[in-house]
Amino acid sequence: MSQSSVGRSTLYEHHYNKYDLVQEMIEEQATIFQKAVQVRFANDVQDGFQPERLAQIVEALLPNRKAIVALYHLNVDEDSLERRYHQIIHEMVVQNQTIKKYAKNTQVSLEYLSDLYTNIALTQIM
Repeated sequence: MSQSSVGRSTLYEHHYNKYDLVQEMIEEQATIFQKAVQVRFANDVQDGFQPERLAQIVEALLPNRKAIVALYHLNVDEDSLERRYHQIIHEMVVQNQTIKKYAKNTQVSLEYLSDLYTNIALTQIM
C-alpha cells in the first residue's frame, strides 16, 4: 500500500481486505483475457485454426503487462490468474470444431490435445 500511495482507510472503503482487492484484480484481468481469446477463437471458426493468432492475444494483454506479471502466480482462496488463464484457453480449445475434427480423425484424445494446446499457448503468451 505504501508504494501505491493509497491509505489504509481508502483501501478498506472499497474492499473488505487486501485479498478482496487482489481477487477483484484477478477477475478484471481474466475478463480482459477471455475477451481476447474469444475473438481469436471466433476467427478460427471462420478461417480455420491459425496458431499465429496467439500474437493477437499477446497484443491485447500488453497494456496490462505490469498487473498481469504481478498477479500471475498469486493465489487467493485457491484462485489465481494463472489458473483462470489456463481454464479459459482450455474451455475454448475443447469447444473448437477444428480441434474436435482433428481429435476424431487422428483418434487422439480431445482432452490430451486441449491440455497440450493450452500449455503451449500459455507458454507463448506469458
